[in-house]
Amino acid sequence: MKRNFNHLILAVLLAFTAPGFAGEVKPADAAGRPATEQAAVTQETDLDINNPIEKAFAKDFEMAQATPEINYVNEAYLEAWKAEMANVAAVVKKLLPHQDDGKRVDDYVAAGIALADKAFELEMLNWISDPEAPIADRSFGTGATGGAMLAQARVYKQVTLNLITHYQANPDMAYSFIYSGKGADLEKLRAQ
Repeated sequence: MKRNFNHLILAVLLAFTAPGFAGEVKPADAAGRPATEQAAVTQETDLDINNPIEKAFAKDFEMAQATPEINYVNEAYLEAWKAEMANVAAVVKKLLPHQDDGKRVDDYVAAGIALADKAFELEMLNWISDPEAPIADRSFGTGATGGAMLAQARVYKQVTLNLITHYQANPDMAYSFIYSGKGADLEKLRAQ
């Protein structure tokens, strides 16, 4: 049973990298897409790239070089998406007309957190050093923690963007991000 669950988690994680996932925009086919479908894809792509979290951390991801800096940036990025996910879930729950529907949002977020935790574990396993040694003697590579936090953050981000898309399905609603930071502030870390 556990093995099947792990395979399911792996399949879901691999789906995040599949073409067309997370708002990848492809040209319209010869028949053309309906304008509303194209607008929805464009809106998802805009959310994926043009949000305050991505803008704030873009410079940090470019500047971070040493493992401690990369870990610092990835942890701050993870926390930003985790907070945004909690906020949008609360916003969506207030929008729902039936009180029981809020439990479904809670279940969705809980499943996203569980998936993010599995993504963390999977990425840690990806960074095992010295695969020739017995399992008990293996250690994790120096990039493991940063890579695992980034994998976890990406799941939080996708859950957040999915909830925002659900919220904005009503054309009168526009989600406003709560994030107002300036990224990880690497200069402050380097000054220490």
